[in-house]
Amino acid sequence: MSISISFPFALATGSVGYFEASEDIADALRSNVRSLLLTNWGERLMHYDFGCNFREFLFEPKTVSLKSSIAARVQSQLAKWMPFISLRGLFVILSGEDPSVPDPGFMVRLEMVYGNIPLHLLVTFPAL
Repeated sequence: MSISISFPFALATGSVGYFEASEDIADALRSNVRSLLLTNWGERLMHYDFGCNFREFLFEPKTVSLKSSIAARVQSQLAKWMPFISLRGLFVILSGEDPSVPDPGFMVRLEMVYGNIPLHLLVTFPAL
């Protein structure tokens, strides 16, 4: 049974419907959190402040305060839009700290829990 449409959208291959769908709750939640992280303010119709607006941080100097600002934005947006998810760990990796992170850019690693379901997510911005 499908739970929600997968993000990013992809045409269905053998499943019911036109788009690929998440089959379990963990995949659906990861997809929804990824969507929240990669959405900039003003992109979501009727919800101007939905998303983390990471574009704002893209060309800022790579400092500890930048990491703190990104982490605070992620925490506040998760609390506002997905209060049912408990955040257990949040790590921000800037370009230059890890060769897999594009320059300019950064990576956010989340460790979350929904009920008793552990969720892990790694998001690179800008998305590759």
